[in-house]
Amino acid sequence: MEKVTTTTLAHKIAERYGIPKHQALNIVRTVLASIGRELLEGRRVALMRFGSFEPRIRAERTAVLNGQRYIVPERSYIRFRPSSDLIFYGNLITKFFTI
Repeated sequence: MEKVTTTTLAHKIAERYGIPKHQALNIVRTVLASIGRELLEGRRVALMRFGSFEPRIRAERTAVLNGQRYIVPERSYIRFRPSSDLIFYGNLITKFFTI
């Protein structure tokens, strides 16, 4: 599976809309930075037809390892939920283009 990077996205945008690559790269970086900032401030980010990102907190818990009890502190993480469109097209692509 090929990795898609910020630069890859920027090049595709530049090609499709006929704008300079550096301008497309600035747009992609700005969008990603905005999404990151919203998540850091505790807000949910929903991108229509793609999915949503939601900051969550995993509660503190106790774990047992080799008979010893350890406290695992609470931590935050980002939960991604794909949209039904993304799931549908992902399943469609997987069905017809599986190796």
